[in-house]
Amino acid sequence: MSIKVEDIEVIGRNCPQLRSFKIFHVNMMYTGPFDDLAVAIGNNMPELRSLHIYSYKMKNDGFQAILNGCPHLQSLGVHMRCSFNLDTNLVKECMKRIKYFTHNST
Repeated sequence: MSIKVEDIEVIGRNCPQLRSFKIFHVNMMYTGPFDDLAVAIGNNMPELRSLHIYSYKMKNDGFQAILNGCPHLQSLGVHMRCSFNLDTNLVKECMKRIKYFTHNST
């Protein structure tokens, strides 16, 4: 079972002071990007200080949605199963705003 946008919305509504969140991708059959989940995180979890995403295909729009919606992030780790080119300006913004920022793809 994989987490859905609706799940993130419910968690965000019911835990408005949530400070830490981790997502582990289970459904490896899905091959599309997960920017919709990142947008849901940005829209519903504004108090996050720590966010770690494992095995999700997330592109630049997803990163930007998280940066826009989670202004208090101190730690962001994104570990993906696919490679893509993260915009260099976005990387610079992450490195400037987020104390502990890591990302890699395999």
